[in-house]
Amino acid sequence: MAIGDCIEMTRMWPPEDIMAFDAELNAHGLITLSAIQRRYSKRLQSVLKRQWIRSEVEYYLVRGAVEDPTLTRDEALIMRKLLTAYEEALPISKRKR
Repeated sequence: MAIGDCIEMTRMWPPEDIMAFDAELNAHGLITLSAIQRRYSKRLQSVLKRQWIRSEVEYYLVRGAVEDPTLTRDEALIMRKLLTAYEEALPISKRKR
């Protein structure tokens, strides 16, 4: 499972669960879930603002985000267009079969 999948799975957690998990991670000197979610969101917003996927990492970020049930229809459409453009720009040998 990729980090994007893990972040998406926690997106719908109640705030008290996130706070408890953050406290446990922080107690072990680890980055908190809240911090990771903020990073994830900032990177996604950067891709959407730019309107172009620059790397495979960004591709999978958008691919994971497009499944978010809270997206508007327009947001999902934009993300799908970005994914399609990235996939079409790949050499034939690297495209999904």
